[in-house]
Amino acid sequence: QENVEVRYEAVKTLSQVTRYPEVATLIARYASHAATPASFKGICYKALYGQAAGNPAVKALLLLATTEREPSKEAMLGAVWALAQASHYPEVSTRLMYIASNHSDMDIRVSAVRSLYRGAGRPEVFEALRQTAVNGRTDSKLRYPAILALAKVKTPAQQEALRAISLQEPDAKLRAAAVMAM
Repeated sequence: QENVEVRYEAVKTLSQVTRYPEVATLIARYASHAATPASFKGICYKALYGQAAGNPAVKALLLLATTEREPSKEAMLGAVWALAQASHYPEVSTRLMYIASNHSDMDIRVSAVRSLYRGAGRPEVFEALRQTAVNGRTDSKLRYPAILALAKVKTPAQQEALRAISLQEPDAKLRAAAVMAM
């Protein structure tokens, strides 16, 4: 528990100063260095969250960290989390949707679905989230954040999907999520 709190404070503190280009560059260098411990890479990637959308080099680094070139789960989770800030960009949303559908690790898949929230206004992202949310055969760990992400876009299709889930879903947690998202 203490370790998690220390990491949270580190990310929070570092993210405040990443708006300075030289700091963002230094943190990116630490994150991409082969000798950097995985836990610190994850912290560095998360600290770059605020730069993911506005700094093309940071966005490219985070996208690279979501490929097989990043063997560490902890580092990849940090990169996926940080990409949430840029999920409205086509290349980012495409990568996050791919991870959400295909990655072998369920925690990384769930993180990718959560990170798609800002991109939910893109038609292809909305449709992927909607399909995940309504598919009863999809793991509820993926469906829950997809249902919540649908709150971002108010359309007839969104309302229909959430209404159906709230009335017909056997899982009480998913029904509650659908009601919250309406």
